[in-house]
Amino acid sequence: MNKVFNFKRFGKYFVYDIRNAWNNFGLSMLVCALLPLLCFAVAQLFSLIINGVFSEHLEVSRWMAICIAPVVVILTAPNKIYGKITRNREGSDFILLPASVTEKYVSMLLTLCVVLPFAFLFVLFACDSLLCLLFPLKYGSTIFSMLSCHNLFNLTFPEFSGEIGINVGLYLIQVWVIYILAFNLGAIFFKKAKVAKTILVFIGIGIVLSMISAIFFGSFDVQDFIETMSPMRSLDLLNNFIAGCASVEIIVLLVLTFLRLKTIKH
Repeated sequence: MNKVFNFKRFGKYFVYDIRNAWNNFGLSMLVCALLPLLCFAVAQLFSLIINGVFSEHLEVSRWMAICIAPVVVILTAPNKIYGKITRNREGSDFILLPASVTEKYVSMLLTLCVVLPFAFLFVLFACDSLLCLLFPLKYGSTIFSMLSCHNLFNLTFPEFSGEIGINVGLYLIQVWVIYILAFNLGAIFFKKAKVAKTILVFIGIGIVLSMISAIFFGSFDVQDFIETMSPMRSLDLLNNFIAGCASVEIIVLLVLTFLRLKTIKH
């Protein structure tokens, strides 16, 4: 059992893994997290040059920056942090590291699914809050104040008298885990053009699933099926369906990632 997982050995390796992740992606993560600041500065500069005054309506550029930043992190972080292990030299070094495959696997998951999003969101929200504090009229209120009246883990609707809600928080977590694991799997599987090939795999899987759905459910009238149920029942069914599909995707990606780590040889 000691050869499979040792807490002391894992602790040392995890610290090494975090340090390695920071060296390979720390600066890029900071740039992505500071994207709202960069967009705000560029938008104000263009407004000053073109109109001669600072702009007071930057909601679109602000939310674009907040939405684009995590997408860039998901696309680039796995390749930057773990993509090198497909090369002969770095892959050999990875194999020879004093840790079991299980310990490397758990460390990889914790780094990508826990440490990275927490560090990224901390800097992103800190940057956004600082801009709100310094420029309250031009930048707007903080994300926390906007969400203070909503529970993301049980977002209810007045139309349904608050009887049923959508777990948006869980969906966001699942989306992060699915895509970060998918692009990480591409990073440790493909040797070149890792991001592009991973996106192509997504497209291919989407086409295959669409064809299968058309074959099996082509004659199924979804609208009639939904109309036979109440709105609350339809929403509840949709919640469970999305959560179930996301859980299956995560399990498949976890298994494939572990199998890939076990089969890396140089």
